Amino acid sequence: MAVVEAETAPLVARALEAQRMRTARVLALVRLAGVAAALVLGLARAYAAGEQDWRVLLPILGGYAAGAFALFGAVRVSARAARWAGLGVAFIDVPMVFLVACSSPVERQAAATTSVTVFEGARLITGDGGAAIENSAFIVANNQFTRVGRRGEVQVPAAALRVDLSGKTVMPTLSDLHGHFGFQNVAAGTMSKQSFTRENLIAHLERLAYVGVGAVVGVGDLVDRAEPNGGRTGWGDVPLRVRDEIIPNAALFRTAGPGMAWPGSGAQGHASRVDVSYPVTTVADARTAVQDYIRIKPEFIKIWVDSRGGRKQTLTPELYRAIIDEAHKYDVPVAVHNVTLADAKEMMRAGIDGWLHVPVRAGEVAQVTHLRTAGFQAAFVWRLVAQPEGLCRLAEAEPDRDLFHHRRRSCPAGNLTAS
Repeated sequence: MAVVEAETAPLVARALEAQRMRTARVLALVRLAGVAAALVLGLARAYAAGEQDWRVLLPILGGYAAGAFALFGAVRVSARAARWAGLGVAFIDVPMVFLVACSSPVERQAAATTSVTVFEGARLITGDGGAAIENSAFIVANNQFTRVGRRGEVQVPAAALRVDLSGKTVMPTLSDLHGHFGFQNVAAGTMSKQSFTRENLIAHLERLAYVGVGAVVGVGDLVDRAEPNGGRTGWGDVPLRVRDEIIPNAALFRTAGPGMAWPGSGAQGHASRVDVSYPVTTVADARTAVQDYIRIKPEFIKIWVDSRGGRKQTLTPELYRAIIDEAHKYDVPVAVHNVTLADAKEMMRAGIDGWLHVPVRAGEVAQVTHLRTAGFQAAFVWRLVAQPEGLCRLAEAEPDRDLFHHRRRSCPAGNLTAS
């Protein structure tokens, strides 16, 4: 019996040692997978929450992964490492958790419990026509302005993050709802379709943001569209891609697409822009073009109704009535570049949604009273700043109209006279 026990003892010891190593390896692998998954999820949550210092977790995660993999490898080849694998909890896991907990600054911990920021000390122009607020304070909560006033007079939540803007001026950004961007190479002083690239369009938007423009709508943009012969222009989708991005230090971009016009009477100023819009000569063309146009989900459909001083053919009432009717079937608004009073009246009858310039130009004076009596009401004017003197005359003619109320306040005295 003693001889048997002596012979089997080494076998039992080796079996126990093998079992211990297998158990240690499994435990090491489970710990490695579990804690690594927790770290990756924590990193993802920090990134998704927009925390600015999430990158500090990267070296910690990398260091932990290196240590855990080294321990796992050692356990696979060394019985002694398997015996001491449990110490990995003390020497790897616990320090890792401590580093993660202490890695974020106080500001990030505060941001995790509150999304309120108070900006203090700036000269604040609110944009409502009132006087600027010196030494102001305004609160932003969940990306919304919630309180505005003078510093010390605005109730600030105790947990709010404070930002000192002393010596600076803050004002609302401007919005340009009728812009032509992307064709111009500013550095070279040239214009072309080749210049309409994502990089050049973003360069335009960055310049706009620098001078205080926060959002724009591109009109007459270069984007692929259908041709009357059944083909396509192949002009790409740069405006659509930029529209879907939030670009740091650049104005927010939206697009009204290429527009629609009688061939050659759309956007002018340079040959590269003249053929961008959908060419329309028949009612069938108009409806087919609208159906293709709406696929890009434009902010609105732009049409040109302008004979350029009698030098060009332009959309007829029959054509622009068809465009408006077809677009409204899909709940897409239509805005117009228009010149004459006769067309303005006819488009009101047709249900035009807005103008991109003052509705009546070229020396004609809008008969506001007549239009009201006839039952024609303009929904809104998209770009009131294009020719303010014309709209100021309309404001004077009908001072009680809400449509013109805010424009009257910015009309110089000299513009509030008939001419």
